[in-house]
Amino acid sequence: KTHKMASKVNGCYQTGGERGLPPAKSVCASPYNLNCDEVLRKDAEREWGPESVLRYIKENTVFTWGANTAYFNNSLHLKSGKGIYVTDIYGKRYIDFNSGAMCCSLGLDNEEIAQAVYEQIRELPYAYPCSSTTPVKAKFSALLADMMPGDLKHFFFTGGGTESNESAVRMARLFTGKKKILTRYRSYHGATAMSASLTGDPRRYPAEPTDPNVVHLMDPYCYNFDWGTTSDDELVRRNLQYIQEVIEYEGPTQIAAIMIETITGTNGVLAPPKGYLNGLRAVCDKYNILLICDEGSHFPRPCSSSGECPAFEESNLTVAHEQ
Repeated sequence: KTHKMASKVNGCYQTGGERGLPPAKSVCASPYNLNCDEVLRKDAEREWGPESVLRYIKENTVFTWGANTAYFNNSLHLKSGKGIYVTDIYGKRYIDFNSGAMCCSLGLDNEEIAQAVYEQIRELPYAYPCSSTTPVKAKFSALLADMMPGDLKHFFFTGGGTESNESAVRMARLFTGKKKILTRYRSYHGATAMSASLTGDPRRYPAEPTDPNVVHLMDPYCYNFDWGTTSDDELVRRNLQYIQEVIEYEGPTQIAAIMIETITGTNGVLAPPKGYLNGLRAVCDKYNILLICDEGSHFPRPCSSSGECPAFEESNLTVAHEQ
C-alpha cells in the first residue's frame, strides 16, 4: 500500500501558490462545558476500594520510563507507609529497601517531619521565590552552610534533582562562556530535556536527538570492558589518562564542565576507586573545566556522628575555591 504523507506535506508547504492547511479539529467529541458541581458530585460518589484505584490508575495515568501496561502490571499499588515499611491496597506489607528511591531515609511516618510540615503550611504554605524570602529558607541555608566543606556556602534552591542539574549546567556555561558538558555513560541525571541528554544509560534513548554539546565518557568501572588492571591506583591513572585524551579531542576551550554522579546510583551503586575524585578534580583544574557533582541519590542520607555527609566529602574533594 502506498502512503502519500510526503505529497500532503509538500502540498501544505509548497514554495508558491496557495498554502492550504486542514481545518483544526477539537480534542472534544462535543462542545465542552465544565460543570464543577457535577465533577464534585461524581468524585464524592466514587468508592475508593482496590478495584477503583486500579481502574483509574489504568485509565487516567501515564507511567514513567516504560509502556503503561507493563508498568501497571508490575507495579506495587501502595496505600500507606510506616517506618521502613510500605503497605499496598490489599494490606500486604513490604520493606522499602530503596527508601523511596533514596529520599525517605528518616522513615515514612516521621512525626517530627510531619509536624514541621504542618506548622509551616499553617504559617506560610508558599512564597514566590523570585521576589520574596522566608525565615525557614534562611534557617535551612545557614544549616547547609554549617554542614558543607570549604567555602561552599551559597545555595540555589530548586524543585528537584533534574532541575538542579539543568541549573548547574546553565551556571557552568554562563560562568565559563563554554558550551560542552562531559558526563559518563553509566549515569542518570534526570528526565527533562537537558538532564536526559546528560544521562548516559538507556533512559536517554527516547529523548534523542539530545543536546549536541553533551559528550559521554567511559566510567572507571565498565560493564563488558576493563582497563586491564586490578590495581585501583593503575585503574585511576588509566581512566584519567583516557579522559584527558577525550578532552584534547573535544577541545579544552570548548568544555564548560564535567558532571558525575559521585557514587553511581541506579547504574550499579558504584563508589569511585580511591583517588579518582581528586584526580578528576586535578584534571579539571589543569584544563580550566568545572566539576559538577550530582549528589541526588546520596546527599539526603543522614550525617553520621563522624561527620560523613555528601559522598564527595569522603574523598576530601575540593569543591569550591576563589576565582
